[in-house]
Amino acid sequence: MKLSLRYGGLALLAIAATAGAQSDMANPAVTAAVHARSAAALRANPLLDRNPYAVLVRFDSRASDEVRSLARSFTGAVKLRGYNLVPGLELVSTGNRSPEAMVSALRSMPGVLYAEPDVVMRTTANQRFPTDQFFHPYQWGMHNTGMAFNGRQPTAGADINAPEAWYVTIGDPNFTVAVIDTGVQYTHFNLDDNIWANTDEIAGNGIDDDGNGYVDDIRGWDFSEGDNDPMDLNGHGTHVAGTIGAEDYSFTGSGGVTGMMWLCKIMPLRFMDANGSGYMSNAALAVQYAVQNGARVSNNSYGYGTNTIIQSLYDAIQSAGNSGHIFVAAAGNLTRNLDGNKKYYPAAFNLPNIITVAATTMNDGLASFSNYGSTTVDVGAPGDYILSTYLLDWGGPGYTQAWLSGTSMAAPHVTGTVGLLLVQNPTWTYQQVKDRIMSTARPIAALAGKTVTGGVVDAGAALGNGAPPPPAPPAAPGTPTLTKLSALQVNIAWADNSNNEVDFVVAREKKGSGNKWTNATTLPPVGANTTSTIDTLTSTGTYRYRVQARNAAGSSAWTSWVQISL
Repeated sequence: MKLSLRYGGLALLAIAATAGAQSDMANPAVTAAVHARSAAALRANPLLDRNPYAVLVRFDSRASDEVRSLARSFTGAVKLRGYNLVPGLELVSTGNRSPEAMVSALRSMPGVLYAEPDVVMRTTANQRFPTDQFFHPYQWGMHNTGMAFNGRQPTAGADINAPEAWYVTIGDPNFTVAVIDTGVQYTHFNLDDNIWANTDEIAGNGIDDDGNGYVDDIRGWDFSEGDNDPMDLNGHGTHVAGTIGAEDYSFTGSGGVTGMMWLCKIMPLRFMDANGSGYMSNAALAVQYAVQNGARVSNNSYGYGTNTIIQSLYDAIQSAGNSGHIFVAAAGNLTRNLDGNKKYYPAAFNLPNIITVAATTMNDGLASFSNYGSTTVDVGAPGDYILSTYLLDWGGPGYTQAWLSGTSMAAPHVTGTVGLLLVQNPTWTYQQVKDRIMSTARPIAALAGKTVTGGVVDAGAALGNGAPPPPAPPAAPGTPTLTKLSALQVNIAWADNSNNEVDFVVAREKKGSGNKWTNATTLPPVGANTTSTIDTLTSTGTYRYRVQARNAAGSSAWTSWVQISL
């Protein structure tokens, strides 16, 4: 059987079968059935490594419907859903094949850019302990005076200087932070007033009032079970949410714990189950939901240890960045140098809109469990023995908080700081926010050579009142168009969408055997205010191009790839 293909430009995102998101489903009944089987498999085996019933495939964005249908038919895959954040990406069933066999079969099909297993992500928390409720001295990560507690002796100043930031702002009740996790106990007294509400949806009427593909999603979504109730059954997501946005300022011991943002809206997006495990496909779908529903930053305290990049989630995060979204990622708890061959994703993705966070101790040390990396991990934050909200009465009547340790606990300190910066500077780009976080980090010896900054996030310094904003990188150019000038010449043209670029760079790749792209090349820079360049090639074939604008502050996002055959 021979398939023909019309080539074209690429795009970006991903995945997951959910009973409520019906607009992107090929067959809602089939999708719901496969989703139910996948969720049941994960509940039955908390150590499951990948989804046994579905995989991810991304088609070339200009491949015809007929080509895609033939590819699915030939391999036995059934489309479960597509995603509008990354055109061409689909979740498909494995049919009678194993996930590995289906991935292999799809990779051999013309028009397929990549196929990969739907791997299982897990939380990055280590331990929990019961506790009482006071800001000082227990929430040492925000304000550490060196006062001993619970048999521990902190070092004064080993914190992120939260009170100094609060002199500038305590947040905004209309600013939304997405918590992509095990859900959030949205009824918790320390969180309930700061839970996001979808004001475009009418609760309980069984209608998708806002047309976003989710019925009655009044407070987020449960991608794990496929319903509109993102209630936390694990505790991890509730703990993360408290560090970001617990309501009470408990400096006086008036009850509850304190979040980095006293005023904000937490958007609960549950993709991990009661065991703290969830499919990558659902994580990427949660990223899409967060972006499309207005969250400018998300906390992502989960990951997967692998030596192979997981492309679907990478594409989702990159596409989110093109919409200005900041993705804060926990570095992971494997005591692993992420600069080496053994990676941990999404923490190790090299994307400009990701801030990856290691965990530090109350004595300004690198936590014994924390991953690190001088080029892959951006900054440290308190993550060892952290007090925050937890499932009500989890340890018996009266227990409403818990101590947890992990890079999961470090990341929300940074997420909250990002939120405060965006409240203070609502027009800043993700690059400006990240630059401020990185440039104001407080250096510590334990992180020298272990993170990009060699320091701990300093919320007070980041929000320094009156400090000039970091210079902004240029906006991304428009998706290029390609014109064949001769057998070996192509003209690449694009729209200039910025007024502060120094130059543009054009990347080129050539398609080799097995539909693999090889010979990646960056063409010589093209000056500012230029909107085209000509590439002279040495051999015919199929090529693709993308364009990026640059200045002294950094680079814009790349455009989507576009493709031409010569």
